[in-house]
Parts: sequence; structure tokens; C-alpha cells
Amino acid sequence: MGFETSVADIEAAITAAHATTDAIADAIQTIADAIQTKTDNLPGDPADESSLEAAITAAHTTTDAIADAIQAKTDNLPSKYPLMDFWSLPQEEVYVTNAAGDKSLPSVTVADLPAGATVIRAIAMFKFRSCEEVSSGVNKLSGAQEIQVKETAAGAYIDAINLVDDQFTLAADAREGGDVFIGAIDVTGEVDGNGTYDFQWDEALADADGIKFNDVQCGLRIWYSI
Repeated sequence: MGFETSVADIEAAITAAHATTDAIADAIQTIADAIQTKTDNLPGDPADESSLEAAITAAHTTTDAIADAIQAKTDNLPSKYPLMDFWSLPQEEVYVTNAAGDKSLPSVTVADLPAGATVIRAIAMFKFRSCEEVSSGVNKLSGAQEIQVKETAAGAYIDAINLVDDQFTLAADAREGGDVFIGAIDVTGEVDGNGTYDFQWDEALADADGIKFNDVQCGLRIWYSI
């Protein structure tokens, strides 16, 4: 007994084979088209270097600008510069009463800044060992006031440390330990190098008579460059 194949079966097989080869051809064409798209965008051989050089130059310009901006910021950081502190000798007492008036404070001598040093920033400091209320009532500063500084020989007083209304509040007859107050005002307008600098408490005023500040010192903190 033999196998018989009808014409219809043969035609169906041929149609299926055509479909398969058509699918393979389509897949190959898709891959070829993708390759063509990539190769169409490749530069000629040899490639033109001018575009590459222009891109590198533009990148350098951008990075140089960023580096310059960073440098400008870091140049102004105080930690970049050395600093020195200078203190006065102690003054035994500063007595603030209920009558406004300037109070002399100890002067500060700035020495040993290196030759050729330029003062970048200077701030004032005010220190006392203790403060004592002597009016037998609650007492404190009356109104905003300032510690001031000037160059001794030819300067004019400028504000260095701000004191606020009601600061140093003390109970009646109380005596409290002191502190160090550091100003936030740049005083390079007066403090610009080695020399002697006078201090005063401008228009010192308490609510009552009075408050005694004992063992008072003034200081200067100076940042400089060479």
C-alpha cells in the first residue's frame, strides 16, 4: 500500500513554505534597515575633527567657569586666613548707673602681625569675671547700647558689639559669673594693623543705680593675609 498525496496538500505545503521564507526575508530586511540607520549617521572617513574640537573647547569653557565660581566662594572663607587674638590688661571695675554716660574700657595693643599683613576681618570681644547688682532691686540694661572701638592716635569710635535692652538682668543684690561677648561687626574700618586701640561703652545705662562689672577685658580677633 503506498501513500497518496493530493494536489491540495502539495499546494498547502508550498503556501506554508512561502509564508515562512517571507517572514525570514522581512526579519532580515528589518535588521538591514536598522544597520543602515546607524551607518547613515557615521561621519565620513576621515572624520571632520573641527566639530569634536569645538565640543571640547565648549566643555572647557563651562568647566572653567564653574571652577572660577567655586574659587570665588572659597577665597572669601575666613578659614582660609590665619587669625590672632589680642587682649587688654584687666580693668578692675566698670560701674553702670541709671545716668547714661560713656564708660572707658581697657585698650588693646595689636602687635606681632607679620610684616606686610593685610587685615581681612576684625571683630571685638568683651569679657568680665563677674557682675553685681547693687541697687537692692531687680536691675538690667536700659535700652540698646554699644561697645565701641577706635584707633588710639587718630581714629573715631565705631560700634563693635551690640548690647540689647534688658540684657544682664540681675535679681536684687545678686552677683553672677561673667562671660565673653564676641561681636559680629567687622571693625576693619578702625582696626587695620599693628597699633593701639581704645574701647568704650557708649551711653551705658542701667534701670537703677547700678550694676558693677568686675575684672573687665577687651579683645580683638583679627584675620589677615600676607
